Amino acid sequence: MVRRYIELVLRYRLLVVALCLIASIAGSVIVSQGVFASSLIKLFFGNSPDYSRYRDLADQFGESDVIVIAVEDAALFSASGWERLDTITGDLEAHPEIRRVASISNAQWLESEKDGLAIRSYAEAVRTGSVTLEEAEEKIRSSEVLSNTLVGVEEGVPALVIELLPNHDRPVEALPAFMEEIFGVFYRQGLERSQLHVAGFVPETIEVTAQARYSMATVFPITALVLVCIVFMLFGQLWPVIATSGVGLIAILWTFTFAILLDDEINLMMAMVPAVMMVVSFSDIVHLCSAYVLDLKEGYPKQVAIIKSATEVGQACFFTSVTTFFGFMAIAFVPTPVFQRLGIVLGFGVAIALLLAMTLVPIFFSLMPTPDIHAENRFVGMARLIDWITFQCNHVATGWPRAVVVGFVILTVTAIYGLTLIKVDTNLQERLEPDNHIRQSQVFIQKHFAGTNVLDVYLTSDEPDELLTPAALRSFQKVQDELERRAEIDLTLSMVDVLEGLHAELAGAAPGELPDSRALISQYLLLFDLSGGEGLGAFVDQERQTARVTVRIPEAGLVTAAHLGDEIGAMFGREFGAGVQVEVTGLSYLFGKWVDFIIQGQKRGLAFAFFTTTILMILCLRLWGAGLVSMIPNALPLMVLGAVLGYSRNSVDSDLMMIGMIAIGIAVDDTIHYLTRLRIEASRVDNMDEALWKTSQVTGRAIVQTSIILCLGLLPFLMSDYLTTRMLGSLLPLTLVMALISDLLLLPALVKLRLLRIPTGTALEGEQLHPQPRAASI
Repeated sequence: MVRRYIELVLRYRLLVVALCLIASIAGSVIVSQGVFASSLIKLFFGNSPDYSRYRDLADQFGESDVIVIAVEDAALFSASGWERLDTITGDLEAHPEIRRVASISNAQWLESEKDGLAIRSYAEAVRTGSVTLEEAEEKIRSSEVLSNTLVGVEEGVPALVIELLPNHDRPVEALPAFMEEIFGVFYRQGLERSQLHVAGFVPETIEVTAQARYSMATVFPITALVLVCIVFMLFGQLWPVIATSGVGLIAILWTFTFAILLDDEINLMMAMVPAVMMVVSFSDIVHLCSAYVLDLKEGYPKQVAIIKSATEVGQACFFTSVTTFFGFMAIAFVPTPVFQRLGIVLGFGVAIALLLAMTLVPIFFSLMPTPDIHAENRFVGMARLIDWITFQCNHVATGWPRAVVVGFVILTVTAIYGLTLIKVDTNLQERLEPDNHIRQSQVFIQKHFAGTNVLDVYLTSDEPDELLTPAALRSFQKVQDELERRAEIDLTLSMVDVLEGLHAELAGAAPGELPDSRALISQYLLLFDLSGGEGLGAFVDQERQTARVTVRIPEAGLVTAAHLGDEIGAMFGREFGAGVQVEVTGLSYLFGKWVDFIIQGQKRGLAFAFFTTTILMILCLRLWGAGLVSMIPNALPLMVLGAVLGYSRNSVDSDLMMIGMIAIGIAVDDTIHYLTRLRIEASRVDNMDEALWKTSQVTGRAIVQTSIILCLGLLPFLMSDYLTTRMLGSLLPLTLVMALISDLLLLPALVKLRLLRIPTGTALEGEQLHPQPRAASI
């Protein structure tokens, strides 16, 4: 079938080239419509009902989209510094897209008067001379809430909490300009960008989008350049460079066209697609080029060599592409829009890369002059190194097969123990490099303020005011006190804190004492409203049926935060009983809960990829036993990958599990190429040692070449500041190197010990040992 397809393509090669050209031009137009946008919310939650519920509550109570800006060296408690902060606060509040700004400047100063309660901002109190700046500083520092949220615990660092107006359709590409408008307010007051430390999902989204642009504009071109240089060094001629890069670029264009048709937003994951596709497409084309050169060296005419190499290698390429397809499609098992789209796009890309390789490469061979088969001697060192590696691996594997197998058994046991050490969590902050400006800003804010991870607990009663009784308030206070005694919690805030302050100011009550009657509570709240008090709406709704408790934690791990949220929710549930509904939410909590779904999806994806790969190995070899045993070298690289993570990291980011699904799709390619060639060579001889040696010379050499290409081609990903992208440049090459070692050492050792049985001395059914071309116009 493969041979008939190649001959058909060559017969109508001009028509095929014309159709590819038309499709590529159309694809270029479609790709030009794509936009860079990496909304973390959209990528992870999509249309999640839990996230929709969170947005409804957050829009009602506030703080749905928050930007925190801490100002270093602000000289806050000097006259000029205080006035500057007040001006900045006012200018920000005037911005049409900002809902409110919380700063120490507009924080409320409560003071009892003869006829009631006076509520002013700290800025107004200082400006009117009611208090001195020194008195304001003393009161601020004595407030546990203000000194942890709006003023840093050290050095008087002020923070502004900017809450945006709810806008679910705010375009991601407009966010950088919006942030520059905000920074401009600070610049006009003489502050520099280096003094501003920013945190929140808006700046994180901007940075992730910037990383996507960087992957496309920098990582991909460097990857392409590295691949081109390696191919030239491996073959010593330009024609393999033209074949690999030309067909690879077309495969990328068609794949990205498909991606843009699905969604015109190019997110961080989609930005990795071109480089990954370039690496994957190069692999099949290098095998075709290598086989073509070897057939020419064996004396076959050009016409015969083209069809023979494409037919023999094409069968293996088909199975390698199918296994890679299922490996990539397994990513779509993760119940998150970003991974589902990535799996579908990469799966489509693998199919396109195979189709183009088996179509355009033979056409290219037919149109170009017969290559100089001795040109690779221009890089004698590279050629000798590859030959030495393949010779030594075959020599060790066939000479000491038992020792090789024992060594791999020891490695397997060590890897299994490492797997047991893995703890999966997700820390969005640590996905950025330590020297990244967003990461540094987050570290600065965490050092000076209460935990920036926020959990929201909402309690809803059946009747109004049931949560504002003295008994209910004491229950709130009891749970809050228990929580704040725990080391993993920095601060809790609720309406209890407001009422404690009012009771202390109006009745001279001791700190922590609450009003003891419903009438007094209602009087305090009414007086607070009439006096112009603000902020109560962040803790209780207008109907007085739903109350909110905010818990600030220093823990940045999202899974840990989610588990803590469940524990906190259970504490409130036990305290208030069945009559009160308790909901725990917040972005940290939702991300943490979503990670559990992601992990389960990744496990299902890995199982699916491994199962389908096993079936395909059996179909490829047409041998049940050999197909099953051949999965040992394919499983080992994944186990080693997991062991490295288990031994080297306290927790493993959930995104790194994706590396395993990509790895199993790519790493199995070498196994298929090796065993397919071994099956062919074994059918031609009666001596398995001879078949192993011939396979090592032909396919073993190509496997080393493609492994070099893949590993070095992935290294530019290390330039990224984003963890998932960066790990493609370290963990994936590690997996591929382990796969290469397994294929060149463990496979022949298993064959030598007859643990993996390949029949010898019988020509394969339907195959010719020395195929001759059918009539074809080349």
